Amino acid sequence: MVSDDDAIVALASAYKLLEMRMKGDRILGDVIITTYICPNAPSKPYKPVPMMDTPVDIFKLLKLEVDDRADAILSVDVTKAN
Repeated sequence: MVSDDDAIVALASAYKLLEMRMKGDRILGDVIITTYICPNAPSKPYKPVPMMDTPVDIFKLLKLEVDDRADAILSVDVTKAN
């Protein structure tokens, strides 16, 4: 799945945390997982092949994804990857 790797990481992280909880493992504090999936992301010219782009300004997106209450942040951004 090209350009959806960050969403896959978010979903896999949530699944792993659920598995851990079901086995009795607990993490101190809350875990907040955020990502976004854009079904109509534009592409922009790039050689050798066009690259996926995002219709949302990256700095605006980061402000929406980051929660000031977090003790740690795992950030996976593959917007520039293809």
